[in-house]
Amino acid sequence: MKMPDFLLYTVHNPDNYVFREISMKRVLLFATLVLFMFPGCESDGKLTDQTVIIPESRSPTLQWQRHEPGKKTQTDAIEYCTALTLEDKTDWRLPTIQELFTLIDFEKKNPAIDKALFPAAEPRYYWSSTLLKGRESSAWYVLFYAGGIGYETAMGMGYIRCVRTVE
Repeated sequence: MKMPDFLLYTVHNPDNYVFREISMKRVLLFATLVLFMFPGCESDGKLTDQTVIIPESRSPTLQWQRHEPGKKTQTDAIEYCTALTLEDKTDWRLPTIQELFTLIDFEKKNPAIDKALFPAAEPRYYWSSTLLKGRESSAWYVLFYAGGIGYETAMGMGYIRCVRTVE
């Protein structure tokens, strides 16, 4: 598969050979732009002390855990969310990268999230359940400092925000 030209950059070596290589910064920027098509976090839903329900116009309505349980590895985060019981609901899970990305508020920074909805939010990275294709030992995360995505080894420590789909 041919990579789009805007994801490539030119490298000149001492022997005057020219190579085209993938720029990881450009790949992450492209991925962020693709994910930007998902609407940002706006709540016209139900807000409680423990959760917030955010109706989505393009996807199912999601109920989010409002408070973070601290930092965990991505594997431990999946286990934590799966075992979570909150407001008598037991179908919690770690969100996909697309779901987590919808919480970014690009009008805010440090953190780029609505603090009224998520008062304990940290300007750090939060794990998603989405693994990096071809490198399953790494997973995607959302960085809530200024709003962006990246990936890290799943053994790294990141924050957690569990989600469930509202029927």
